[in-house]
Amino acid sequence: MDRDSENGRLLDGMYHAILENVVGKRPIALKRFRSVMQQVLSLLEPLTMQALNAMRNVFPDKKDHYEVDIILGFMGSLLSGVANQSTTVLVRPLHASFYEFLTDASRSGSYYVAGVDMHRNLAHASLQILQRDLCFNICNLESSYLCNCEVTDMEKRIKTNILLHLSYSCQSWMKHLECTPFGTDLALQVKSILGSERILFWLEVLSLLDALGSVAAGLASTARWLQEKAFGDTAALARDGMKFIRTFASAIAKSTPHLYISAVPMSPSNSLISRMVINKFYNSAKVVVGHTRDWPSVEVELKGHTDFVRSVAFSPDGTRIISGSHDNTVRVWDAERGVQIGSPLEGHTDWATSVAFSPDGTKIISGSHDKTVRVWDAERAAFSPDGTKITSGSWDKTVRVWDAERGMQIGS
Repeated sequence: MDRDSENGRLLDGMYHAILENVVGKRPIALKRFRSVMQQVLSLLEPLTMQALNAMRNVFPDKKDHYEVDIILGFMGSLLSGVANQSTTVLVRPLHASFYEFLTDASRSGSYYVAGVDMHRNLAHASLQILQRDLCFNICNLESSYLCNCEVTDMEKRIKTNILLHLSYSCQSWMKHLECTPFGTDLALQVKSILGSERILFWLEVLSLLDALGSVAAGLASTARWLQEKAFGDTAALARDGMKFIRTFASAIAKSTPHLYISAVPMSPSNSLISRMVINKFYNSAKVVVGHTRDWPSVEVELKGHTDFVRSVAFSPDGTRIISGSHDNTVRVWDAERGVQIGSPLEGHTDWATSVAFSPDGTKIISGSHDKTVRVWDAERAAFSPDGTKITSGSWDKTVRVWDAERGMQIGS
């Protein structure tokens, strides 16, 4: 037996000994242990004991409404942040191997933890917290004349009024929803946020947290999730929210009050958000002349190429765009934000005339007038359905098949 295997066996033995002492083998204790650790493992960011409790107390099944400290409070030898219901220290493993142990059934046995249903619980809890805790002007800002960075006690206001469980819920509900199969109960909760003035209260919190960057992509994901069933009206609200944030994000990020005093009154009169909330903010400004009726038809403009753009393609999941240009480069773009991802892909010595993603979105191929096909693109190039081969058509009157991994032509 090599040293690594021996160390792993000793480590697993230690974890088993600790858990047998702390949790034991009683079915109710094991069930609660698995549930609490599923919650901790499924989080996108670690939380404090207090925030974990705040979320668990609104889980859909009332049988899960118990304090996490009945499990975590005795695990100080394995986790940090579990002493005395800490409000500041995040619950984390003292060693990454503990999480690896818990998620490997062959190692952890009775203490195996799987996160099958937890994303649904966390999505439900997050949406419940948004419905309960969001409100207008949550940090009691007195003036719209100051940028967020000019409010001297902004950090204190955020800490006092946007508690960690609300902060987490505002930033994470869409990601947990994306990991959850469609359910009418969750869709109705999403509608309660997007279909009311709460959508503005939610954006207000994200502005204060400087966390507006992922909103458009999250709303796009939410729209796709909702379209699986008969919630097209709520999906339309999500898409309208995407247009709203693309148009006004820079102003809202700089000064949160301008969400209400600028963005809302200047939204197109036919936009869903405007029609839904304008009468609820009756003291807001009115655009007398030149008020647009609809969102611009051009949603995002991608700028960066220095010559003609010859070819463009979407990634399979619709989140990225690739483009090939006469400036000899291939560029990758964030489809929601319209910003370039990374540096241009350089290597072609002539026009990049055709681009494509592999079916799994992990590779790009390009074809060029320099007579090369590169993995990462080819003139009129396409991947085979399984992503293992590339076909290319060229003005030299040939069609060639290539190995996508090795970059070698297959056959002659």
